[in-house]
Amino acid sequence: QQLFEQFLKNPELVDPDLKATLYRLAAWQGGESVYDILLNLYRKSEDPQDQVQLLTSLAYFKDKKLLKRALDLALSGEVRHQNIVYLIAGMCRNPYGRNLVWPWIKSNYARIKSIYSHYVWHFNSTLENLSLLADSKLSLEIKTFLEKDHIPGTQRALSQMMERMHIYEQFLKKNS
Repeated sequence: QQLFEQFLKNPELVDPDLKATLYRLAAWQGGESVYDILLNLYRKSEDPQDQVQLLTSLAYFKDKKLLKRALDLALSGEVRHQNIVYLIAGMCRNPYGRNLVWPWIKSNYARIKSIYSHYVWHFNSTLENLSLLADSKLSLEIKTFLEKDHIPGTQRALSQMMERMHIYEQFLKKNS
């Protein structure tokens, strides 16, 4: 936290290669004020790499309210469509946020489908990240939902997601 505060006063103190780690650690330890600072930095940044790092860091909070704000930001028009996947990837890796991702996708699916029908690779990447949830019941729910109203070009990624999710679930059962 102290390093983050020093960084805010003088960004030159932190090696650019460490900024993503600093942002994520600040988020992990921070609350609403840190969220607002990171969001403000995101909005002001003109560097695409820094924007992605800041956006991803918004997925690393522990507070579900802040995580929901981050997900809502993804569809607010402030996030480039091709960058939404980074926020979702971060959220799937966060034990406090991973259970928010699929319900959010379901409730916003019409909008997500309209976006990702132009960015099929990005939706395939989203499916890959969903496999980190490691829950075969959930994989069946996702499969059933997406087969009813699928995005063309995502069928293979959906099958791979289900397979990976099953593998991850078995690994966790064996090793926990």
